[in-house]
Amino acid sequence: MKNNTLIYISIIIWACNSVEQKNTDKSKPVTQTKVQTTETTPAVNALDINVPESTDQELNEFFKSYTSHLNKYVNAVRDKNQAQIKTSFQREKKFRIQLLDMPARLNKTAPAEYEKYQSYRSKTNKYMNEIEKSDYVKQLHEEALKSF
Repeated sequence: MKNNTLIYISIIIWACNSVEQKNTDKSKPVTQTKVQTTETTPAVNALDINVPESTDQELNEFFKSYTSHLNKYVNAVRDKNQAQIKTSFQREKKFRIQLLDMPARLNKTAPAEYEKYQSYRSKTNKYMNEIEKSDYVKQLHEEALKSF
Protein backbone atom coordinates (compact mmCIF):
# COMPACT_ATOMS: atom_id res chain seq x y z
CA MET A 1 0.00 0.00 0.00
CA LYS A 2 2.82 2.44 0.86
CA ASN A 3 4.57 1.66 -2.40
CA ASN A 4 1.42 2.41 -4.38
CA THR A 5 1.13 5.75 -2.61
CA LEU A 6 4.70 6.63 -3.55
CA ILE A 7 4.03 5.66 -7.14
CA TYR A 8 0.96 7.86 -7.28
CA ILE A 9 2.89 10.75 -5.79
CA SER A 10 5.65 10.37 -8.37
CA ILE A 11 3.11 10.22 -11.18
CA ILE A 12 1.25 13.24 -9.87
CA ILE A 13 4.50 15.24 -9.55
CA TRP A 14 5.40 14.30 -13.11
CA ALA A 15 1.89 15.17 -14.31
CA CYS A 16 1.97 18.56 -12.57
CA ASN A 17 5.18 19.44 -14.33
CA SER A 18 3.66 18.38 -17.66
CA VAL A 19 0.44 20.35 -17.04
CA GLU A 20 2.38 23.47 -16.10
CA GLN A 21 4.38 23.21 -19.32
CA LYS A 22 1.18 22.82 -21.37
CA ASN A 23 -0.40 25.81 -19.62
CA THR A 24 2.37 28.05 -20.90
CA ASP A 25 1.03 27.88 -24.48
CA LYS A 26 1.74 31.30 -25.97
CA SER A 27 -0.35 30.83 -29.13
CA LYS A 28 -3.49 32.22 -27.52
CA PRO A 29 -3.81 35.98 -27.03
CA VAL A 30 -3.45 36.91 -23.40
CA THR A 31 -5.30 39.79 -21.85
CA GLN A 32 -3.54 41.52 -19.03
CA THR A 33 -5.61 42.60 -16.06
CA LYS A 34 -4.26 44.20 -12.97
CA VAL A 35 -5.31 42.31 -9.87
CA GLN A 36 -5.24 44.08 -6.55
CA THR A 37 -4.46 41.71 -3.73
CA THR A 38 -3.90 42.00 -0.07
CA GLU A 39 -1.09 39.68 0.89
CA THR A 40 -0.10 38.51 4.31
CA THR A 41 2.81 36.48 5.54
CA PRO A 42 1.79 34.24 8.43
CA ALA A 43 4.25 33.50 11.21
CA VAL A 44 4.49 29.83 10.15
CA ASN A 45 5.76 30.91 6.74
CA ALA A 46 9.54 31.16 6.89
CA LEU A 47 9.72 30.93 3.10
CA ASP A 48 9.76 33.95 0.82
CA ILE A 49 6.12 33.45 -0.16
CA ASN A 50 3.35 35.92 0.50
CA VAL A 51 0.05 34.16 1.01
CA PRO A 52 -2.56 36.05 -1.02
CA GLU A 53 -6.03 36.76 0.32
CA SER A 54 -8.75 35.42 -1.92
CA THR A 55 -12.51 35.88 -2.11
CA ASP A 56 -12.69 32.11 -2.62
CA GLN A 57 -12.66 30.41 0.79
CA GLU A 58 -11.43 27.09 -0.60
CA LEU A 59 -8.53 28.87 -2.27
CA ASN A 60 -7.70 30.76 0.96
CA GLU A 61 -7.57 27.49 2.87
CA PHE A 62 -5.44 25.91 0.16
CA PHE A 63 -2.96 28.83 0.20
CA LYS A 64 -2.56 28.58 3.96
CA SER A 65 -2.34 24.80 4.23
CA TYR A 66 -0.04 24.34 1.23
CA THR A 67 2.29 27.10 2.40
CA SER A 68 2.50 25.50 5.84
CA HIS A 69 3.14 22.08 4.27
CA LEU A 70 5.75 23.46 1.86
CA ASN A 71 7.49 25.28 4.71
CA LYS A 72 7.78 22.03 6.72
CA TYR A 73 8.91 20.11 3.64
CA VAL A 74 11.62 22.60 2.66
CA ASN A 75 12.88 22.85 6.23
CA ALA A 76 13.03 19.04 6.47
CA VAL A 77 15.05 18.89 3.24
CA ARG A 78 17.40 21.63 4.40
CA ASP A 79 17.84 19.92 7.79
CA LYS A 80 18.14 16.49 6.11
CA ASN A 81 15.41 15.21 8.44
CA GLN A 82 14.53 11.98 6.64
CA ALA A 83 11.55 11.13 8.84
CA GLN A 84 9.93 14.52 8.18
CA ILE A 85 10.84 14.39 4.49
CA LYS A 86 9.12 11.00 4.17
CA THR A 87 6.02 12.30 5.97
CA SER A 88 5.92 15.39 3.77
CA PHE A 89 6.54 13.30 0.66
CA GLN A 90 3.48 11.21 1.52
CA ARG A 91 1.34 14.29 2.30
CA GLU A 92 2.31 15.83 -1.02
CA LYS A 93 -0.14 13.51 -2.82
CA LYS A 94 -3.11 15.33 -1.29
CA PHE A 95 -1.72 18.68 -2.37
CA ARG A 96 -0.77 17.53 -5.86
CA ILE A 97 -4.36 16.53 -6.51
CA GLN A 98 -5.50 19.99 -5.40
CA LEU A 99 -2.76 21.60 -7.49
CA LEU A 100 -4.12 19.79 -10.55
CA ASP A 101 -7.79 20.50 -9.85
CA MET A 102 -7.63 24.12 -8.72
CA PRO A 103 -6.68 25.83 -12.02
CA ALA A 104 -9.56 24.32 -14.01
CA ARG A 105 -12.09 25.24 -11.35
CA LEU A 106 -10.82 28.79 -10.92
CA ASN A 107 -10.28 29.51 -14.59
CA LYS A 108 -13.97 28.85 -15.24
CA THR A 109 -15.51 30.39 -12.14
CA ALA A 110 -13.16 33.14 -10.98
CA PRO A 111 -10.55 34.38 -13.47
CA ALA A 112 -9.14 36.99 -11.04
CA GLU A 113 -8.66 34.27 -8.43
CA TYR A 114 -7.04 32.11 -11.09
CA GLU A 115 -4.43 34.82 -11.62
CA LYS A 116 -3.72 34.91 -7.87
CA TYR A 117 -3.34 31.14 -7.89
CA GLN A 118 -0.96 31.21 -10.86
CA SER A 119 1.17 33.92 -9.23
CA TYR A 120 1.29 31.95 -5.99
CA ARG A 121 2.26 28.73 -7.81
CA SER A 122 5.08 30.45 -9.67
CA LYS A 123 6.50 31.53 -6.29
CA THR A 124 6.23 28.01 -4.85
CA ASN A 125 7.91 26.32 -7.83
CA LYS A 126 11.44 27.28 -6.76
CA TYR A 127 10.86 25.52 -3.42
CA MET A 128 9.46 22.41 -5.09
CA ASN A 129 12.53 22.36 -7.34
CA GLU A 130 14.75 22.51 -4.25
CA ILE A 131 12.80 19.63 -2.71
CA GLU A 132 12.96 17.50 -5.85
CA LYS A 133 16.76 17.93 -6.03
CA SER A 134 17.18 16.44 -2.57
CA ASP A 135 18.99 13.10 -2.66
CA TYR A 136 16.53 11.52 -0.22
CA VAL A 137 13.49 12.74 -2.19
CA LYS A 138 15.08 11.35 -5.36
CA GLN A 139 15.53 8.05 -3.52
CA LEU A 140 11.85 8.06 -2.49
CA HIS A 141 10.85 8.68 -6.12
CA GLU A 142 13.06 5.83 -7.31
CA GLU A 143 11.61 3.45 -4.71
CA ALA A 144 8.12 4.44 -5.78
CA LEU A 145 8.92 3.81 -9.44
CA LYS A 146 10.55 0.42 -8.73
CA SER A 147 7.36 -0.90 -7.20
CA PHE A 148 5.28 0.39 -10.12
